[in-house]
Amino acid sequence: AAGLVEMVDIYPTLADLCGLNSPEYLDGVSLRPMLADPSKSVKPAAFTQVTRGANIHGLTVRTARYRYTAWNYGEQGRMLYDHETDPFETKNLADDPKFANVVAELHELVLMNWPKDKWPEATARPAGGAAKTKKKQ
Repeated sequence: AAGLVEMVDIYPTLADLCGLNSPEYLDGVSLRPMLADPSKSVKPAAFTQVTRGANIHGLTVRTARYRYTAWNYGEQGRMLYDHETDPFETKNLADDPKFANVVAELHELVLMNWPKDKWPEATARPAGGAAKTKKKQ
């Protein structure tokens, strides 16, 4: 399996490869360790956001195993897919009691990455959000 990456990782990766320091305010991390071993992950999760119409926002957390989406923080529905057993995302597990802990854990990452008190004004990742997983390499 390949490690998780995001577009925000491009700048820190290029800076690292050039021997430059990235500004501290960047959310991304260098993907340099993955160049030697693509299966190595440098972050625990990747985050995406999509808007359907004017008022429905899908906030998604992707981990190595799961993809979880909370539509308007779960008020408009939730989706959870287990890529280990369902790589084509055919069975939504969000309401399955066996996955309640997974939903709770991933929903917490949604809230850390997109704080409700800053929504919808701050649609981009807030500084210091959950995506800040910078580690010394």
